[in-house]
Amino acid sequence: MQVSSEYVAYGLHYISYLSGGLQTAVISHSQGGPDTQWALQFWPSTRTVTNSFIPLSPDFAGIDLLGSDLSKVCVGDLCQASLWQQSDGSHYYTALHARNFQAQVPTTAIWSETDGVVNPPKKNAQLPSAGAIAVQDLCPLRIVPHTSMPTDAAAFALALDALKHGGSGSLMRVLPSALKVCFEDNADNMNVEVAVELQASLDDLINGFILGSPRVMEEPPVMPYAQ
Repeated sequence: MQVSSEYVAYGLHYISYLSGGLQTAVISHSQGGPDTQWALQFWPSTRTVTNSFIPLSPDFAGIDLLGSDLSKVCVGDLCQASLWQQSDGSHYYTALHARNFQAQVPTTAIWSETDGVVNPPKKNAQLPSAGAIAVQDLCPLRIVPHTSMPTDAAAFALALDALKHGGSGSLMRVLPSALKVCFEDNADNMNVEVAVELQASLDDLINGFILGSPRVMEEPPVMPYAQ
C-alpha cells in the first residue's frame, strides 16, 4: 500500500501538469482511500495540486478480516502484504493515524452499510474533519455491496454532488433527487460491467485463482519516512 501511494502522489502532480496547472479531484474506491490519504499526509506537495477527495468504501480505520469477505484470502498465517497492512491494528494504520490523520483537502467519504468487504464500514469511513455519507442515508434499505459502489446510482449521485462542491458533499442537496435515484440500480451511462468485473476479480482472489503478490507471514515494515 505504501508503494501504491507513491504512484498516487506522482499521479496527482502529473494530472495537474497535464491540465495546465489545474488542481486534481480524486474519486477513489476501496484501498484507494487510505492510499490517497497516505499520499496527502506524507507528501505535502500533493495538497497544493489537489482540490477534493471523494473516497468510496474507504478503509481508513483498518478492516476486521475475520468479519470481512476477504477473510478467505489468507491461508493460515499467510496473507498478502496489503491485507496485513489493511488489517485493524496494523503498523500501517498506526503510522497513518499518528501523522496528522485528518482531511488534508475537502473530503467526503461515501460508504455502504452492506459493504461486506470493508468491515466495519461506518468506522472505516470516518476521517477527522471530513464528511461521511452512507448510501442508505439517501436510500434506506438499499443493498450496495463493495464491488457495486463505483457504478451504483445513489453512490454516484452523492459523489457527483461532492465533486461539484469542491469535495464537500451534502445529503440535503441530493435528497430532492432520491425518488429518481433510489429506483435506479446504476448511474446513467455507467458501464455496469465494471461492477461485474470487480466482483469476478474479488471472487478469484478469495478462491486463490489470482494473487497480486505472494502471501507472506507478517506485515512488511513501515517505510522509514513514516516511522
